Amino acid sequence: MERLAGLISANYNDARFGKLTAHRPIAGIPFGSRYRLIDFSLSNMVNSGMTSVGLITPHLYRSLMDHLGSGKEFGLSRKTGGLYILPGSTYGYDLGKGKFSIRDCKGNMQFFERTRFDRLVMSTCSKIYNIDYRDVEKYHLEKEVNVTFVYKKNMDADVGDIVIDFDDRGRVKALRRLKKKEKKANLYLDSTLIDKNVIIRIIDWYKDNSYMDVIEAIAENLGRLSVAAYEFTGFARSINSIKDYMEVSKELLDSKVMKELFMGERLVHTKIHDAAPVKYFETAKVKNALVGTGSIIKGAIENSIIFRNTYIEEGAKIKNSIIMQKCKIGAKAILENVICEKGVVIEDGEVHKGTAGKPVILSND
Repeated sequence: MERLAGLISANYNDARFGKLTAHRPIAGIPFGSRYRLIDFSLSNMVNSGMTSVGLITPHLYRSLMDHLGSGKEFGLSRKTGGLYILPGSTYGYDLGKGKFSIRDCKGNMQFFERTRFDRLVMSTCSKIYNIDYRDVEKYHLEKEVNVTFVYKKNMDADVGDIVIDFDDRGRVKALRRLKKKEKKANLYLDSTLIDKNVIIRIIDWYKDNSYMDVIEAIAENLGRLSVAAYEFTGFARSINSIKDYMEVSKELLDSKVMKELFMGERLVHTKIHDAAPVKYFETAKVKNALVGTGSIIKGAIENSIIFRNTYIEEGAKIKNSIIMQKCKIGAKAILENVICEKGVVIEDGEVHKGTAGKPVILSND
Protein backbone atom coordinates (compact mmCIF):
# COMPACT_ATOMS: atom_id res chain seq x y z
CA MET A 1 0.00 0.00 0.00
CA GLU A 2 1.32 3.43 -0.97
CA ARG A 3 1.68 6.10 1.69
CA LEU A 4 1.02 8.96 -0.72
CA ALA A 5 -0.97 9.34 -3.92
CA GLY A 6 -1.58 12.53 -5.89
CA LEU A 7 -4.63 14.21 -7.35
CA ILE A 8 -4.31 17.22 -9.65
CA SER A 9 -7.23 19.39 -10.73
CA ALA A 10 -6.97 21.02 -14.14
CA ASN A 11 -10.73 21.57 -14.41
CA TYR A 12 -11.04 25.26 -13.62
CA ASN A 13 -10.83 28.52 -15.50
CA ASP A 14 -10.13 32.21 -14.92
CA ALA A 15 -11.26 34.97 -17.26
CA ARG A 16 -8.12 36.98 -16.47
CA PHE A 17 -6.08 34.72 -18.79
CA GLY A 18 -7.99 35.97 -21.83
CA LYS A 19 -6.78 34.48 -25.13
CA LEU A 20 -4.20 32.27 -23.39
CA THR A 21 -6.96 29.85 -22.39
CA ALA A 22 -9.14 30.13 -25.50
CA HIS A 23 -7.97 26.71 -26.75
CA ARG A 24 -6.21 25.22 -23.73
CA PRO A 25 -6.73 24.86 -19.97
CA ILE A 26 -4.67 26.86 -17.48
CA ALA A 27 -2.70 23.69 -16.76
CA GLY A 28 -1.57 23.57 -20.39
CA ILE A 29 -0.21 27.12 -20.67
CA PRO A 30 3.40 27.02 -21.99
CA PHE A 31 5.99 28.32 -19.53
CA GLY A 32 9.73 28.83 -19.36
CA SER A 33 10.66 28.05 -23.00
CA ARG A 34 9.85 24.31 -22.79
CA TYR A 35 7.42 23.51 -19.96
CA ARG A 36 3.68 23.67 -19.25
CA LEU A 37 2.24 24.84 -15.94
CA ILE A 38 1.10 21.32 -15.06
CA ASP A 39 4.72 20.09 -15.17
CA PHE A 40 5.45 21.67 -11.77
CA SER A 41 2.54 20.05 -9.91
CA LEU A 42 3.14 16.68 -11.53
CA SER A 43 6.92 16.78 -11.03
CA ASN A 44 6.49 17.69 -7.37
CA MET A 45 4.44 14.54 -6.92
CA VAL A 46 6.65 12.06 -8.77
CA ASN A 47 9.78 13.55 -7.21
CA SER A 48 8.19 12.83 -3.82
CA GLY A 49 7.91 9.15 -4.63
CA MET A 50 4.26 9.04 -5.76
CA THR A 51 3.55 6.38 -8.36
CA SER A 52 -0.23 6.91 -8.57
CA VAL A 53 -1.45 10.32 -9.71
CA GLY A 54 -4.97 11.21 -10.86
CA LEU A 55 -5.57 14.14 -13.20
CA ILE A 56 -9.05 15.68 -13.34
CA THR A 57 -9.28 16.93 -16.92
CA PRO A 58 -11.11 19.96 -18.29
CA HIS A 59 -13.29 20.17 -21.40
CA LEU A 60 -10.34 21.54 -23.42
CA TYR A 61 -8.10 18.58 -22.75
CA ARG A 62 -6.58 17.79 -26.18
CA SER A 63 -3.37 19.83 -25.83
CA LEU A 64 -2.92 18.60 -22.26
CA MET A 65 -3.20 14.96 -23.29
CA ASP A 66 -0.81 15.53 -26.19
CA HIS A 67 1.72 16.95 -23.73
CA LEU A 68 1.37 14.25 -21.05
CA GLY A 69 0.85 11.19 -23.24
CA SER A 70 1.06 8.02 -21.17
CA GLY A 71 3.06 9.82 -18.46
CA LYS A 72 6.33 8.22 -19.58
CA GLU A 73 8.44 11.38 -19.16
CA PHE A 74 7.17 11.60 -15.56
CA GLY A 75 7.84 7.94 -14.74
CA LEU A 76 4.10 7.22 -14.64
CA SER A 77 3.79 4.76 -17.52
CA ARG A 78 3.50 1.76 -15.21
CA LYS A 79 1.73 -1.58 -14.83
CA THR A 80 0.83 -0.76 -11.22
CA GLY A 81 -0.35 2.74 -10.45
CA GLY A 82 0.58 5.36 -13.04
CA LEU A 83 -1.22 8.38 -14.44
CA TYR A 84 -5.02 8.18 -14.12
CA ILE A 85 -6.95 10.41 -16.52
CA LEU A 86 -10.17 11.35 -14.72
CA PRO A 87 -13.09 13.16 -16.37
CA GLY A 88 -14.14 16.52 -14.98
CA SER A 89 -17.85 16.76 -14.27
CA THR A 90 -18.17 20.24 -15.71
CA TYR A 91 -15.94 22.99 -17.06
CA GLY A 92 -15.52 26.69 -16.61
CA TYR A 93 -15.20 27.34 -12.88
CA ASP A 94 -14.35 30.99 -12.98
CA LEU A 95 -12.90 33.50 -10.56
CA GLY A 96 -13.88 32.89 -6.95
CA LYS A 97 -15.69 29.59 -7.54
CA GLY A 98 -12.97 27.17 -6.57
CA LYS A 99 -10.48 24.88 -8.25
CA PHE A 100 -11.19 21.50 -6.65
CA SER A 101 -14.92 20.83 -6.72
CA ILE A 102 -16.46 18.10 -4.61
CA ARG A 103 -18.49 17.22 -7.70
CA ASP A 104 -15.32 16.28 -9.57
CA CYS A 105 -14.14 14.13 -6.66
CA LYS A 106 -17.56 12.52 -6.27
CA GLY A 107 -17.62 11.63 -9.96
CA ASN A 108 -14.29 9.86 -9.64
CA MET A 109 -14.84 7.88 -6.44
CA GLN A 110 -13.32 4.79 -8.09
CA PHE A 111 -9.93 6.52 -7.92
CA PHE A 112 -10.27 6.80 -4.14
CA GLU A 113 -11.72 3.34 -3.65
CA ARG A 114 -9.43 1.33 -5.96
CA THR A 115 -6.14 3.17 -5.52
CA ARG A 116 -4.39 1.90 -2.41
CA PHE A 117 -2.91 4.77 -0.39
CA ASP A 118 -2.96 6.20 3.12
CA ARG A 119 -2.87 9.90 2.36
CA LEU A 120 -3.60 12.07 -0.66
CA VAL A 121 -1.89 15.22 -1.93
CA MET A 122 -4.37 17.45 -3.76
CA SER A 123 -2.91 20.19 -5.96
CA THR A 124 -3.81 22.52 -8.80
CA CYS A 125 -1.63 24.07 -11.52
CA SER A 126 -1.67 27.81 -10.80
CA LYS A 127 1.25 27.96 -8.39
CA ILE A 128 4.92 27.61 -9.35
CA TYR A 129 7.29 26.05 -6.79
CA ASN A 130 9.48 22.98 -6.27
CA ILE A 131 8.65 21.01 -3.11
CA ASP A 132 9.22 17.57 -1.59
CA TYR A 133 5.89 16.36 -0.21
CA ARG A 134 7.69 13.81 1.96
CA ASP A 135 8.64 16.73 4.20
CA VAL A 136 4.99 17.76 4.35
CA GLU A 137 3.98 14.20 5.20
CA LYS A 138 6.55 14.05 8.00
CA TYR A 139 5.14 17.31 9.44
CA HIS A 140 1.59 15.95 9.03
CA LEU A 141 2.42 12.81 11.04
CA GLU A 142 4.31 14.70 13.73
CA LYS A 143 1.33 17.00 14.27
CA GLU A 144 -1.07 14.04 14.26
CA VAL A 145 -3.62 15.85 12.09
CA ASN A 146 -6.12 14.91 9.38
CA VAL A 147 -5.34 17.76 7.01
CA THR A 148 -2.21 19.80 6.28
CA PHE A 149 -2.24 22.88 4.06
CA VAL A 150 0.91 24.13 2.34
CA TYR A 151 1.38 27.91 2.50
CA LYS A 152 3.92 30.66 1.89
CA LYS A 153 4.32 33.35 4.51
CA ASN A 154 4.21 37.10 3.76
CA MET A 155 3.17 36.83 0.12
CA ASP A 156 1.21 39.30 -1.98
CA ALA A 157 -2.18 37.64 -2.50
CA ASP A 158 -4.56 38.50 -5.33
CA VAL A 159 -8.32 38.42 -5.87
CA GLY A 160 -9.61 34.86 -5.63
CA ASP A 161 -6.56 33.54 -3.76
CA ILE A 162 -7.06 31.70 -0.47
CA VAL A 163 -5.10 32.87 2.56
CA ILE A 164 -4.71 31.25 5.98
CA ASP A 165 -5.26 33.02 9.29
CA PHE A 166 -3.68 31.69 12.49
CA ASP A 167 -4.65 32.18 16.13
CA ASP A 168 -2.27 33.27 18.91
CA ARG A 169 -1.08 29.68 19.35
CA GLY A 170 -0.20 29.26 15.68
CA ARG A 171 -3.17 27.04 14.90
CA VAL A 172 -5.23 27.41 11.72
CA LYS A 173 -8.11 29.71 12.61
CA ALA A 174 -9.66 30.35 9.20
CA LEU A 175 -9.26 30.13 5.44
CA ARG A 176 -10.70 32.93 3.40
CA ARG A 177 -10.91 33.80 -0.28
CA LEU A 178 -9.77 37.32 -1.06
CA LYS A 179 -12.12 39.84 -2.65
CA LYS A 180 -9.35 42.40 -3.10
CA LYS A 181 -5.56 42.33 -3.25
CA GLU A 182 -3.83 41.90 0.09
CA LYS A 183 -0.14 42.36 0.84
CA LYS A 184 1.92 40.14 3.15
CA ALA A 185 -0.62 37.38 3.65
CA ASN A 186 -0.15 33.68 4.40
CA LEU A 187 -0.86 32.47 0.88
CA TYR A 188 -2.30 28.97 0.47
CA LEU A 189 -0.26 27.29 -2.28
CA ASP A 190 -3.12 25.16 -3.64
CA SER A 191 -1.67 22.00 -2.08
CA THR A 192 -3.32 19.94 0.65
CA LEU A 193 -2.22 16.67 2.24
CA ILE A 194 -5.26 14.86 3.57
CA ASP A 195 -5.96 11.43 5.06
CA LYS A 196 -7.81 9.16 2.66
CA ASN A 197 -10.69 8.43 5.03
CA VAL A 198 -11.18 12.16 5.65
CA ILE A 199 -11.50 13.18 1.99
CA ILE A 200 -14.01 10.36 1.47
CA ARG A 201 -16.01 11.61 4.48
CA ILE A 202 -16.01 15.17 3.16
CA ILE A 203 -17.29 14.01 -0.22
CA ASP A 204 -20.09 12.18 1.57
CA TRP A 205 -20.93 15.16 3.80
CA TYR A 206 -21.41 17.43 0.78
CA LYS A 207 -22.82 14.97 -1.75
CA ASP A 208 -25.97 17.09 -2.04
CA ASN A 209 -23.98 20.33 -2.43
CA SER A 210 -21.29 18.97 -4.72
CA TYR A 211 -20.46 22.20 -6.57
CA MET A 212 -18.73 23.40 -3.41
CA ASP A 213 -14.94 23.57 -3.36
CA VAL A 214 -13.11 20.95 -1.26
CA ILE A 215 -11.03 23.61 0.51
CA GLU A 216 -14.13 25.63 1.39
CA ALA A 217 -15.68 22.47 2.81
CA ILE A 218 -12.63 21.89 5.01
CA ALA A 219 -12.74 25.56 6.09
CA GLU A 220 -16.34 25.07 7.23
CA ASN A 221 -15.30 22.11 9.37
CA LEU A 222 -12.16 23.29 11.13
CA GLY A 223 -13.84 22.42 14.42
CA ARG A 224 -14.55 18.83 13.33
CA LEU A 225 -11.16 18.15 11.73
CA SER A 226 -7.62 18.44 13.04
CA VAL A 227 -5.84 20.80 10.67
CA ALA A 228 -2.26 22.08 10.41
CA ALA A 229 -0.35 24.27 7.94
CA TYR A 230 3.15 23.56 6.61
CA GLU A 231 5.25 26.64 5.78
CA PHE A 232 7.09 26.39 2.46
CA THR A 233 10.11 28.70 2.49
CA GLY A 234 11.39 28.38 -1.09
CA PHE A 235 10.54 30.31 -4.26
CA ALA A 236 6.79 30.30 -4.93
CA ARG A 237 4.58 32.38 -7.19
CA SER A 238 0.92 32.53 -8.19
CA ILE A 239 -0.11 32.73 -11.83
CA ASN A 240 -3.70 33.96 -11.89
CA SER A 241 -3.69 36.25 -14.93
CA ILE A 242 -1.82 37.34 -18.04
CA LYS A 243 -0.03 39.98 -15.96
CA ASP A 244 1.14 37.35 -13.45
CA TYR A 245 2.22 35.09 -16.31
CA MET A 246 4.45 37.80 -17.76
CA GLU A 247 5.94 38.81 -14.41
CA VAL A 248 6.72 35.28 -13.23
CA SER A 249 8.14 34.31 -16.63
CA LYS A 250 10.58 37.21 -16.45
CA GLU A 251 11.66 36.11 -12.97
CA LEU A 252 13.06 32.97 -14.60
CA LEU A 253 15.78 35.17 -16.07
CA ASP A 254 17.16 35.55 -12.55
CA SER A 255 19.89 32.91 -12.16
CA LYS A 256 18.98 32.31 -8.50
CA VAL A 257 15.37 31.54 -9.41
CA MET A 258 16.46 29.28 -12.27
CA LYS A 259 18.82 27.40 -10.01
CA GLU A 260 16.21 26.77 -7.31
CA LEU A 261 13.41 25.74 -9.66
CA PHE A 262 15.26 23.69 -12.24
CA MET A 263 18.80 22.81 -11.18
CA GLY A 264 18.44 21.14 -7.80
CA GLU A 265 18.00 17.48 -6.93
CA ARG A 266 14.30 17.59 -7.87
CA LEU A 267 14.10 18.12 -11.62
CA VAL A 268 11.04 19.51 -13.39
CA HIS A 269 9.99 16.89 -15.93
CA THR A 270 8.33 17.67 -19.24
CA LYS A 271 7.64 16.25 -22.70
CA ILE A 272 10.91 15.56 -24.50
CA HIS A 273 11.55 17.06 -27.93
CA ASP A 274 14.62 16.03 -29.89
CA ALA A 275 16.00 19.19 -31.47
CA ALA A 276 19.31 20.74 -32.43
CA PRO A 277 20.90 23.39 -30.17
CA VAL A 278 20.04 27.05 -30.75
CA LYS A 279 21.83 28.51 -33.78
CA TYR A 280 23.01 32.09 -33.31
CA PHE A 281 24.13 34.04 -36.38
CA GLU A 282 26.71 36.83 -36.30
CA THR A 283 23.91 39.40 -36.47
CA ALA A 284 22.25 38.03 -33.31
CA LYS A 285 22.31 40.16 -30.16
CA VAL A 286 20.97 38.37 -27.10
CA LYS A 287 20.81 39.88 -23.61
CA ASN A 288 19.19 38.29 -20.55
CA ALA A 289 17.04 35.78 -22.42
CA LEU A 290 15.96 32.15 -22.23
CA VAL A 291 15.95 30.51 -25.67
CA GLY A 292 14.56 27.05 -26.45
CA THR A 293 16.31 24.44 -28.56
CA GLY A 294 15.84 24.25 -32.32
CA SER A 295 15.60 28.04 -32.65
CA ILE A 296 17.44 30.12 -35.22
CA ILE A 297 18.36 33.61 -34.03
CA LYS A 298 19.51 36.37 -36.36
CA GLY A 299 17.92 39.37 -34.61
CA ALA A 300 18.06 41.05 -31.19
CA ILE A 301 16.48 39.65 -28.02
CA GLU A 302 16.36 41.31 -24.60
CA ASN A 303 14.64 40.26 -21.34
CA SER A 304 12.53 37.68 -23.16
CA ILE A 305 11.51 34.01 -23.20
CA ILE A 306 11.81 32.27 -26.57
CA PHE A 307 10.31 28.78 -26.96
CA ARG A 308 11.55 25.92 -29.11
CA ASN A 309 11.87 26.01 -32.91
CA THR A 310 11.43 29.76 -33.26
CA TYR A 311 12.91 31.67 -36.19
CA ILE A 312 13.91 35.31 -35.65
CA GLU A 313 15.08 37.16 -38.74
CA GLU A 314 17.90 39.68 -39.02
CA GLY A 315 17.01 43.16 -37.80
CA ALA A 316 14.09 41.97 -35.66
CA LYS A 317 13.98 43.38 -32.11
CA ILE A 318 12.24 41.52 -29.29
CA LYS A 319 12.09 43.02 -25.80
CA ASN A 320 10.20 42.04 -22.62
CA SER A 321 8.22 39.43 -24.55
CA ILE A 322 7.28 35.76 -24.66
CA ILE A 323 7.48 34.02 -28.03
CA MET A 324 5.96 30.54 -28.02
CA GLN A 325 7.15 27.63 -30.12
CA LYS A 326 7.29 27.56 -33.92
CA CYS A 327 6.84 31.30 -34.33
CA LYS A 328 8.52 33.18 -37.16
CA ILE A 329 9.49 36.81 -36.61
CA GLY A 330 10.20 38.72 -39.82
CA ALA A 331 13.09 41.03 -40.60
CA LYS A 332 13.05 44.40 -38.80
CA ALA A 333 9.89 43.50 -36.87
CA ILE A 334 9.62 45.09 -33.40
CA LEU A 335 7.90 43.32 -30.50
CA GLU A 336 7.81 44.82 -27.01
CA ASN A 337 5.69 43.55 -24.11
CA VAL A 338 4.13 40.97 -26.41
CA ILE A 339 3.00 37.35 -26.05
CA CYS A 340 3.14 35.47 -29.37
CA GLU A 341 1.00 32.34 -29.36
CA LYS A 342 2.26 29.10 -30.88
CA GLY A 343 2.94 29.21 -34.62
CA VAL A 344 2.35 32.93 -35.14
CA VAL A 345 4.05 34.54 -38.16
CA ILE A 346 5.06 38.20 -37.84
CA GLU A 347 5.70 39.78 -41.21
CA ASP A 348 8.73 41.91 -42.04
CA GLY A 349 8.60 45.36 -40.45
CA GLU A 350 5.56 44.74 -38.24
CA VAL A 351 5.48 46.66 -34.93
CA HIS A 352 3.55 45.50 -31.85
CA LYS A 353 3.97 47.17 -28.46
CA GLY A 354 2.12 46.60 -25.21
CA THR A 355 2.86 47.60 -21.65
CA ALA A 356 4.19 45.64 -18.69
CA GLY A 357 0.74 45.58 -17.10
CA LYS A 358 -1.15 44.92 -20.32
CA PRO A 359 0.87 42.95 -22.87
CA VAL A 360 -0.36 42.47 -26.43
CA ILE A 361 -1.34 38.87 -27.26
CA LEU A 362 -0.82 37.85 -30.89
CA SER A 363 -2.52 34.68 -32.11
CA ASN A 364 -3.66 33.03 -35.32
CA ASP A 365 -7.35 33.50 -34.46
